[in-house]
Amino acid sequence: MPEIILSERYTEFVALVDDEDYGYLIQWRWTFKRSKRTHNGHIYACRNTWSGGKRIKIMMHNVILERKGEPRPSPEHTGHHKNTKPLDNRRSNLEWATPSKQKKEAWVTRKAKNELDGVPF
Repeated sequence: MPEIILSERYTEFVALVDDEDYGYLIQWRWTFKRSKRTHNGHIYACRNTWSGGKRIKIMMHNVILERKGEPRPSPEHTGHHKNTKPLDNRRSNLEWATPSKQKKEAWVTRKAKNELDGVPF
């Protein structure tokens, strides 16, 4: 499974992608973005481009979903990582989801993890 290194300095930040997307994705220089949400601090793969004099972040998972042939159902929908690992950008792990669905799944995943760790929730 191909990996795309997101930083020369932080070599542990690599995005997992499928073979069919790797050749397309390596035409750009990818980097990473930390989530602004303080409760998870996830690292996401992204690249920057300019449009109309403004910098725009393009998220790798959204590019892959669009290449997969799945149009965004609505402007509210964003790319969602089914296994909650934001650097796992394999097609089988990605889907479009609303923010409310993503929050609900994050809650269920966090609760299940805490119960497995023996931490009461």
